[in-house]
Amino acid sequence: MANRIVLNETSYHGAGAIAEIANEAKTRAFKKAFVCSDPDLIKFGVTKKVTDVLDNAGLAYEIYSNIKPNPTIENVQTGVAAFKKSDADYLIAIGGGSSMDTAKAIGIIIANPEFEDVRSLEGVAPTKKPSIPIIAVPTTAGTALNAIVVHKTDSVTGEALGGATFQLRYLGGASGTGGTVIGQKVTGSNGMAIWTGLKPGSYIVEEVDPADGYSIIQSSETVYLADNGEQSVITVRFENMPDGNLLIRKVCSANPSVTLPDAEFKITYADGTVIGDSNGIFVTDENGEIRIDGLEPGKSVIVTETRAPAGYEIDTQSQTIQIQAGRTVSLTFKNDKQGNQISQLSAKHSNYQQNIQNYGNSTAPPTAS
Repeated sequence: MANRIVLNETSYHGAGAIAEIANEAKTRAFKKAFVCSDPDLIKFGVTKKVTDVLDNAGLAYEIYSNIKPNPTIENVQTGVAAFKKSDADYLIAIGGGSSMDTAKAIGIIIANPEFEDVRSLEGVAPTKKPSIPIIAVPTTAGTALNAIVVHKTDSVTGEALGGATFQLRYLGGASGTGGTVIGQKVTGSNGMAIWTGLKPGSYIVEEVDPADGYSIIQSSETVYLADNGEQSVITVRFENMPDGNLLIRKVCSANPSVTLPDAEFKITYADGTVIGDSNGIFVTDENGEIRIDGLEPGKSVIVTETRAPAGYEIDTQSQTIQIQAGRTVSLTFKNDKQGNQISQLSAKHSNYQQNIQNYGNSTAPPTAS
């Protein structure tokens, strides 16, 4: 329940207080709101809680978000220009000191255009007219507490990634080592994990477990939250590289359309690390294939045949291939049927014997073919 307090102006405090914005605007016959809110509050849905109230009440509004922490003169001046174009007749300020200060400066300058340089408002300015009406919705109270937001995306597609685990450590002061673990969070389906209520100082954001099917690119980042009385929301962006896949095909050399099951291979990374749970040993399936998912992108894999299918000669030549992020790379091994090599040698021998017989009828030396 919201409590209504009337001093110089009207204030509402308590659960549901923002719902009174629509009643106040209608009571005062306001036509259109100029909503001042910073980009982070818009991103995290805080501003939407207020604009939903306006939408449900059928009240017009326009959002202005060119507001930085410790807002600049340019932030105010572009806000004044936007207000003039908007046909708004009152302001709604949502956020901490930055949004409040920007809205107040815009409201004063609209009513007192002689102060449009902004600098002349410093101190106690001799304004002649009251500010344009402002409805303030503060999101902070007393000492500002801060937030760190992790945003996790796929390095190839840019899509948000859920399921990545991050740990936050507080170092204290402007720098430090070790640090106190604040806790761990897992990114949601929007790729975000948020820590709020943080005091100023240095923090380390560490990725401790990537999303399934992905590899870590950058494991940690240091963030500093300034002690300047302003609420600070810092977004730290991490990317995960999608794992690569390997497809091995085993075929008959004489007829590559014939695939060969039950061929055994030893598969390792180039540094000798075995792949899989069976000391690097894999066997082709009924389709003559081996498919391995979740391989580390950028690494080279060496594949060696260790046992040929029954009735076929082993291919002793190893093959090497580099794994690519988010893609399936493939290798094909070909086996000769057993006896093919003997038949080929026999054919060569017969040809040689024929050449010797022909030698008696010519002056050319016999040749093997």
